Amino acid sequence: MPVVTLNYTNTYIMDGHVYENTPTSSYGTGPTFSVGKDVNGFRYYGLLYFDFGLIPNDAIINSATLGLYKSSGDALTIDIHAVTSSWNEGISWNTKPSFEASPSASFSVSAANQAYTADVKNLVQRIVNGENIKGFLLRQEASFVGCAFMTRENGATGGRPTLTIDYTIPSTGKKQVEFVGANSSQVGSGTTLNLPMPTGVAIGDLLIAMVYTSSTSVITEPSGWTLIANDVASSSYYFSVLYKFADGTEGASQTFTRTGASGISGISLAYRNVKKLDTYATKIQTTTSLPSLANATLSAQKTLAVIIHSLTGGGSYTPPLSFSEVLDTVKGMAWFAGHKYMYEKTSVQSSDTSTNYSTKGDGFSTLIALEPVTNNIPTLTLTSPSDNQTLAEGSTFPIAGEASDADNGNVVTVKYKINNGTARAIASGVSDGSSPLSFAKTLTYSNKRLWDGAVDVTGADLAENVDHVLTVWAEDDKGGKSAEVTRKFRVIWNRPPTISGENSNLGIMEAPPSVEYSITEPETNPFTVTEKINGQIIRTFAGVAGRQETITIPHELWLRLEPGVQHALTIEASDDQGMTSTRTYTLTRFVDKIVFSLDFATMQQETKDFFTTDVAAKRLLLTPIWELPPGAILLVEVCNNAYDTEPTWEDATIVVKLNRAHLFANETKTADKWGINFRFQIEKGTATQPIYLKGVGGAFD
Repeated sequence: MPVVTLNYTNTYIMDGHVYENTPTSSYGTGPTFSVGKDVNGFRYYGLLYFDFGLIPNDAIINSATLGLYKSSGDALTIDIHAVTSSWNEGISWNTKPSFEASPSASFSVSAANQAYTADVKNLVQRIVNGENIKGFLLRQEASFVGCAFMTRENGATGGRPTLTIDYTIPSTGKKQVEFVGANSSQVGSGTTLNLPMPTGVAIGDLLIAMVYTSSTSVITEPSGWTLIANDVASSSYYFSVLYKFADGTEGASQTFTRTGASGISGISLAYRNVKKLDTYATKIQTTTSLPSLANATLSAQKTLAVIIHSLTGGGSYTPPLSFSEVLDTVKGMAWFAGHKYMYEKTSVQSSDTSTNYSTKGDGFSTLIALEPVTNNIPTLTLTSPSDNQTLAEGSTFPIAGEASDADNGNVVTVKYKINNGTARAIASGVSDGSSPLSFAKTLTYSNKRLWDGAVDVTGADLAENVDHVLTVWAEDDKGGKSAEVTRKFRVIWNRPPTISGENSNLGIMEAPPSVEYSITEPETNPFTVTEKINGQIIRTFAGVAGRQETITIPHELWLRLEPGVQHALTIEASDDQGMTSTRTYTLTRFVDKIVFSLDFATMQQETKDFFTTDVAAKRLLLTPIWELPPGAILLVEVCNNAYDTEPTWEDATIVVKLNRAHLFANETKTADKWGINFRFQIEKGTATQPIYLKGVGGAFD
């Protein structure tokens, strides 16, 4: 970050004051200037101006400090205002310049004969950004106090005004010409000069070469160079000034030739971010005067004025005020190169280029004005997404808005990134200088990541319960970049379906339970429902969010549940992303009566066929597999006309207990077929041991 202190030795300064009590008098050349009010209330306004030729226009100002030396007066606080019209040191109270009503800075002073500083960073930033500010006005009107500061004309040079500026040239979106480097070379006698190029040259940089030979022999430039001017000084020195935009083929040096051996030397300069050569001027120098150039008119603002001198005599140079010296060397000739940032000025006066040379000599000078690429930075408006969104599985994350670029023909690309991930393009187009470029892209959150179609744009799982950041910006093909626009968001990893109700114990039950429930899916994913009893599937079906369902235990499964022990009735809901939730109900089957029979109404036909007879059955032997403790009450009934609407049931309890066949008494039927059936009813009675009916065998004829 270069730090430059502007002072009377290196830049043009104006200072002075105007006094309300003598409204036509000028105080621009005295050793001090005053600020404040006299005892009668008449005001003093101090004025200061620094030429900013040493500071690049549109630089980033890191700090700016005004330095003044107080020679006398009271303690007071002084406001600093931006001057908004031109002035010179011959002004008076009546002709004073206009200034902004609100101060841009202020500082306090106390004792005399000491230095004071004021922070003027914001004001200097406005100046280098091109605002119409013509210096600083210092005033104090709150009380009848005042003080005096030393001016640039004061004999005590250490107390003269200074302005120390720390600046940075932007790495992108430059609007100023930037100096890259300089080099030089000399051949005492020869036909070839291998002129080294400055260090750090990049493709697109402007290269300037000025070559001298100690005869009138024409200099031949390498391929790709364009002649700006050439001339002969004192009938014996030939000069050529040339330029080219670097294309990467230059190598470490470029070869210039001439016919016939003689002294030959030259310098090379490199500048970056040059749009074109705005203008140039040349002048043959003689030993009768200091080197300078004629007045020159520039066609653009914010140019960089470059002056080059090449003189005999072997002396050294002191650059003109407000010019940065970039080269001062003796290589055959005494060479000088320097430049000045012109800001809003569109002319260079001859006096501006007058360079102090330690001796006098014949030679050649040139002025070249370089116009910068004044690229306007794109702007971007983000209309979507909103800030602080929460994304769940399947959520969309639309990115939309407009980008604008005031430079016609710039290629504008809108980019985005998630957190500190890879930058990705959303859209691009060529600006017409006025119409915005609309852009839109929709990302989808799935499986803990954001996706652009099938492309994973995050590259890693997005953590829950932390802020993630979407960053969107626009770039142009001239290195300009808009301000970054950010949106925070959070994610919820895929959640399982939600089953209504709570896990609970249904208690002791004498009949199969029926439990109503419904299921919702937070991410609206498809899901499947599975109902189970003790892990055995009752049914499986595709779920419908919000629909009321009922889980129960089919009769045949209910009968198989062991009484007196706890059983688990479960509902499982699984989405298509693999997430499952479970609702569990526990229950205990209570049985004080076992009733078992064949249900001809629901029985499969092939099973019915087994119990169907051609004629009325005469006998039926039943052999139950059971544990029937003492005290249990048993009733066994059988029939041989099972297809009748009202079968004829006969008591077979005793014969079954004796393991003998029952002889049917019935010989009639109302249905078209004969069939046998049986039913058991076992009551606990006074039994104290468990009762089990595990199966029934038998035969009939």
